[in-house]
Amino acid sequence: MPKLPWLDIAECKSGAIRLTAAEAQPEPRNLRRIKSEVQRRWGIVPLVDMLKEAVLRIGCLDAVTSVSGGGSLSPEVPAERLLLVIYAYGTNTGIKAVASGGHGHTEDGLRYVRRRYLSAEAARAIAVQIANATFAARSAELWGQGSTAVASDSTT
Repeated sequence: MPKLPWLDIAECKSGAIRLTAAEAQPEPRNLRRIKSEVQRRWGIVPLVDMLKEAVLRIGCLDAVTSVSGGGSLSPEVPAERLLLVIYAYGTNTGIKAVASGGHGHTEDGLRYVRRRYLSAEAARAIAVQIANATFAARSAELWGQGSTAVASDSTT
């Protein structure tokens, strides 16, 4: 590793490891065609609507329960708020920004549902169910027979 041109390891307390920025990769060959086909078929669909549709089809919020026992909210309210909170975290938009939308839920209401219903285990289970449903529904003709995937947030 000492001879790598893109890596610098120094003896200092802050910033001891520095990486040279990688060169931009060429755009994948079919990306423009895929984007054009998605646009042609569905037009512009907000990401939160895609999340809502996936959740409704999969039913992945059904298993989410309050971490402190029964709640006083009707089942629809926490489900709507959970969708908004998942969207806020998943897009890195943040709860405050999502709360400013025209959906009728306050920032306090979103934070309440996040604290009471969305544990790390529940978030993981929801993500796994959505990913599994996506992989089950994907078209092998379009995407190929690949058996591996990479997380968009670069985690494993």
